[in-house]
Amino acid sequence: MLDFDQIRDTLGRVLKKDYVTIDKKLPNACRVAGVLVIIHPLNNISHRVLTKRSLKLKDHAGQISFPGGNLEIEDLSPLDTALRETREEIGLEIHRDKIIGGLDSVQTSTSKYVIYAYDAMIERGLYFKPNAEVERILNITLPNFLVIQLQ
Repeated sequence: MLDFDQIRDTLGRVLKKDYVTIDKKLPNACRVAGVLVIIHPLNNISHRVLTKRSLKLKDHAGQISFPGGNLEIEDLSPLDTALRETREEIGLEIHRDKIIGGLDSVQTSTSKYVIYAYDAMIERGLYFKPNAEVERILNITLPNFLVIQLQ
């Protein structure tokens, strides 16, 4: 049986609580992005949502990624970016009360992004409506997700 309370408690202990603030000392010429790590049940097993980006895109074509994207002028924080981009890319409206916390920001070595990732937990099945940026939506179990990260 999938115990979402246990997952939420465990993640809540390791994730950042102040997850909305942008780092004060960003490297020069870096762009800010926000992404969501969506945890949800599928067949009573915990899954993560990833997207395969369209091959027709100018940037990051064909890459596997979490839903998310560039900080826009209307976004108050990278979390707002992650929520907006998730809605635009895969059609999911995720509310702030589903956010468990944030991970440490990561700077990419190739595209000069500082990426802020946030864990969101959805305890029901999901319906996706991908836009043209998304070629495919992938639901990956935690063991398979760990294998992908180690390759």
